[in-house]
Amino acid sequence: MRALFFALSLAAVSLTAPSSRAEPISSLAATAATPDYAAAYEVFIGGRHAEALRMLLPLAESGDARAQNLIGVAHDDGLGVAVDPLAARRWFERAAAQGNARAQMNLGQMLRDGRPGVAIDFAMARRFFEASAGHGYGPAQSALGRMWENGEGGPADLARAQALYQEGRAAGDPWAAEYLGHLYYSGEGVAADPVHARALFAEASERGLAQSTNNLAYMIERGMGGPSDLVEAERLYRQAIDGDYARAGINLAWMLYENADTHARTIEASGYCIWAMDHGDAMDRAAWADDCMTIGKAAAQLR
Repeated sequence: MRALFFALSLAAVSLTAPSSRAEPISSLAATAATPDYAAAYEVFIGGRHAEALRMLLPLAESGDARAQNLIGVAHDDGLGVAVDPLAARRWFERAAAQGNARAQMNLGQMLRDGRPGVAIDFAMARRFFEASAGHGYGPAQSALGRMWENGEGGPADLARAQALYQEGRAAGDPWAAEYLGHLYYSGEGVAADPVHARALFAEASERGLAQSTNNLAYMIERGMGGPSDLVEAERLYRQAIDGDYARAGINLAWMLYENADTHARTIEASGYCIWAMDHGDAMDRAAWADDCMTIGKAAAQLR
């Protein structure tokens, strides 16, 4: 029997793309990025990380907070240099001390999630998210909202979380719309409103968040907050799969299986189950094993 494969248990905000964790040139006009940093940044996002680090190091040593943050990103993610969380932390701390919002966000993430040699410290993470959010940085507003929602590093306050998510939305962060969508979907701290939840997931999906695309597809498939449309749901599940979101694979597998009008569709459903199991984590695989066995047995009888 199909379980609820809607992303109710949310991962924390995670900005893994280096270009998101560094300060893009377009945002630097007010603080006059140096030509040297601008050149190094372009080399870095172009994938020539080691070359970029050689350009960035003298800038960072001379006090350029953007360069310090980007070197921290490189050490955190192993880009052009071996992964070194302690070195990453040192560089983030130097940039954060100068008020660099992305460095404050990156340091908060390290302390919230932990790294080898970096212990989880929710209270300290919350302080860095607060500092970053104070600069109007949308991802930090969303991350801080999650901590207020969950009571991590301090008290829980759903009203404060909601306000921060609204600020994050205004700043253009898709996770803010995703998190706010869950509040309206579940009715936590607000009156349940599936129509508004569906609109919020659509907003985050349009901004490229695969998890939200899956959630939107699920609501459209099940007719939550609006009419059911299996064709549109399938399109959205496939879009989320293209974004490597494993839960979309199991959802599409079930939708195809439950609505199969040909043997080929049942076999296709089994294939998406296999894909989801390959791309999910250990908890996902345990949760989906029985379901995929059911679909797999049905497909095996048709081969």
